[in-house]
Amino acid sequence: MLADEGSGSVVERDTHGVPWDHRKFILEVRPVGQAAFRVEVKAKVPSLHAPQVGELVKVSCDLKNHKTEIEIKGDPRYDPQLRRANAKQQRAAEAQALLSGAPAAPSVVRELVDDDGPVPEDY
Repeated sequence: MLADEGSGSVVERDTHGVPWDHRKFILEVRPVGQAAFRVEVKAKVPSLHAPQVGELVKVSCDLKNHKTEIEIKGDPRYDPQLRRANAKQQRAAEAQALLSGAPAAPSVVRELVDDDGPVPEDY
């Protein structure tokens, strides 16, 4: 992606509360076996995880007229459904690791001391 030309005036939320933004991008498309070309693309992208300048994005395009679309669905960096599924899977793995792991090491307790002696237990 060469440039993010900014947001349109339309921002909407899907059924999961994910905000989507209508943006304009300038891309350099490099089709296999074809000459590269640059194109301006309007795309609806998740506001919180939109493609950034310099990132490689997957696109679909018509090589005859260079009509190009950024493919958000299926890209784990941008697709909110995949991001939710990955986060859920990660939380489950972390919980399983905590539940099946070795007992935690006993914590080291330091006695707090002020100028008048030890701090009372109910401090």
